[in-house]
Amino acid sequence: MRQLCKFCGKNEGYSNTIIHNISIDGQVFSGMLTADLCNACHTTTPNADHLAAFELSVAYLCVKLNLVSPKAFKFMREAINTSVNTMAGYTGVTAETIQKWENGSVQFGPGAFAVLRIYVKAEFNRQNIYVWANNQPNCEVHCSPKLK
Repeated sequence: MRQLCKFCGKNEGYSNTIIHNISIDGQVFSGMLTADLCNACHTTTPNADHLAAFELSVAYLCVKLNLVSPKAFKFMREAINTSVNTMAGYTGVTAETIQKWENGSVQFGPGAFAVLRIYVKAEFNRQNIYVWANNQPNCEVHCSPKLK
């Protein structure tokens, strides 16, 4: 059934599922998400709730796979909707230090990742999501019924 596209306003929009990929430190994470697509303007807009759940799932898998890099740190922080200032408070450093960690200009210590991992796990468990990494043994986690 056609619907109005939110971007171009033409009656060429429709809902479907898409494969969405996120790459972090050479590891590619893939998921099927519902999305609005348009034949007229060729936009694709993933469902915001499903995208947020997928990103949180990827952050959790980053924890399980022990990905430790500036990109992984920033991705995980953003996936749990934590600002630079809030993360600075969690880790006992300045917001400027967090930004330097995330852009790779300053090396961070293992304590910063340990704190971030605690918050990722807590948010993930609160959301109760189910995902798995196909090529990684023992990387399976649980899901909310609304996302199945």
